[in-house]
Amino acid sequence: MGLSVAISGGIILTVFMLILLSLPGFVDKMFSIGDITSQVTQHEQEISNTEINVEQISVLVGSSTVNFTLNNVGSEKLWNFENFDLFIEYDGATPGKLIEELTFSGECLGTVPVTGNWCIQSITSDIKDPGIINTDEKVTIWTQVSQNLVTSTAIVTIVTDNGVTFSSGEPGSKIYLGSDLSTSNAVAYTTIFTIPLTPSKTNMVHVELIQRSPVTTTGVQSRGAVSVAQTGGCSFQLANTATTTSFFHRAVAVAPTNAAPPNHPVANIPFVNQIECVVRANATPTNLLIEFRSETGGTTVTTELGSWYTIEVNP
Repeated sequence: MGLSVAISGGIILTVFMLILLSLPGFVDKMFSIGDITSQVTQHEQEISNTEINVEQISVLVGSSTVNFTLNNVGSEKLWNFENFDLFIEYDGATPGKLIEELTFSGECLGTVPVTGNWCIQSITSDIKDPGIINTDEKVTIWTQVSQNLVTSTAIVTIVTDNGVTFSSGEPGSKIYLGSDLSTSNAVAYTTIFTIPLTPSKTNMVHVELIQRSPVTTTGVQSRGAVSVAQTGGCSFQLANTATTTSFFHRAVAVAPTNAAPPNHPVANIPFVNQIECVVRANATPTNLLIEFRSETGGTTVTTELGSWYTIEVNP
């Protein structure tokens, strides 16, 4: 009895398998479905392991270059740059706010890319897997957009080849000065940062300026101005000498005459001068201008590359 049941079961299984095998492409389809499932699982794992962020955005009003650092803070290697998407939002001359998608053009080799392109200038500690951004490695990226920036704001959005996105447009992102600025004018001010203020909100701006003078008898004088009259003020923490610091508070105004007194650091030694501004902006769009000049005409003072600001806006 048991043997006959086993034989019957075997016959039925054999017939069933023969029927399945006779169906066109059945086995191929089964393997294909398995491959697709495996690929989907692998792709989801790659996405889960990919994490990036952007920092040290360097801009300069009047320039069309926007440079920044991309950090790999995930466990997935970054290498397929041709399939990355890079967008930069900035304020140009016309028609104002622009969003441009840039094309990857390889390594910079010390040369700014052509308009509409981005390139890799360097990768920190690029010993393992040269040309690939491993975990905790950073890459310096240079770009060139189509117009010169008219404000010191640029938002960088980068999308990896597997769809992971990071945007620098979060409040509190640091915006860096893209190159040294110098002036020997003791009357007219030179603009360091042009910072767009959010209308009808309280805007809180923190600025750190790396400044130097060739002589201790000539200071660097900074101020906070607005392009349209607003309610607010700036507090200045300035290095007067190598050992003393002073604090000043001044109201913001259009071309204010009540700037902070000049600071007198040690000759040719850079000092950090801090500015904290709070502006209760009205409904009229305006910019906060961080500016500086020389205390003595003909003596050149400098605000250095690496000076930066952040801005927070109340909800």
